[in-house]
Amino acid sequence: MGRFTTAALVAGGIFAASFSTAGAATYSLFELVPLSSGISTAGAINDSGVVAGQSSSTATAWDGSSTTALNPLSGYIRSDARAINDSGVLVGRSYCCGSGTEWTATLWDGSTTTALNPLTGGTRSIAQAINDSGVVAGFS
Repeated sequence: MGRFTTAALVAGGIFAASFSTAGAATYSLFELVPLSSGISTAGAINDSGVVAGQSSSTATAWDGSSTTALNPLSGYIRSDARAINDSGVLVGRSYCCGSGTEWTATLWDGSTTTALNPLTGGTRSIAQAINDSGVVAGFS
């Protein structure tokens, strides 16, 4: 049997839930606490129940007991996380400059923040998914 995870908007707040179909059902539910007075959005959840998303214009990870800010690339002003694999590596994008209309795909591995630059001739890139082998999918 499998393990299922989900994130949902419930009664005005975002919550993450995880449950297993093996044996008796077990559930865990936790609020995706914002980094500051802003809002939180969930983008993905891995099999360990870690949620990737954005809070107060910053890529964020929630594990049920802590909220971790994932800073944008150096010189960029905002970030958001779009996906997370079972190793806890997150991908998304960092926004640059005053208008925030320029972005670069970004990978967070727990110790470093890495730019996944646009393809030759491109000006933007976004990472949308990452598998358990670390292969990233997105567009440029």
